[in-house]
Amino acid sequence: METQSLLAHVSQAVTTIGVTRAEVAEGHKALSKTQQSFASLLANIDDIVERINDMNVSTASMDNTSQSLAAAAQQQASAMNEVASMAENVANMVADLQELAARFKL
Repeated sequence: METQSLLAHVSQAVTTIGVTRAEVAEGHKALSKTQQSFASLLANIDDIVERINDMNVSTASMDNTSQSLAAAAQQQASAMNEVASMAENVANMVADLQELAARFKL
């Protein structure tokens, strides 16, 4: 009877080992899927970081362009003021010439 009892325990241990191996194999598969998911997440995060960096570069470029446009607009406004001032001076000269010319009319 002892042999049968020992045989039953051994049989039960073998069955338990088989179940444990199956559980370990399933755990390994789950771990592998988890690693793949993390790798995919990491790739997506890297892509997002790259896009944010691209946006940062674009924003900096737009800022530089805006500053250049503002400087050009300021130069243009200054030039327009200068032209207006010159036009006013010319108008004053014309008025003075007309006044002098009127003196010489017979």
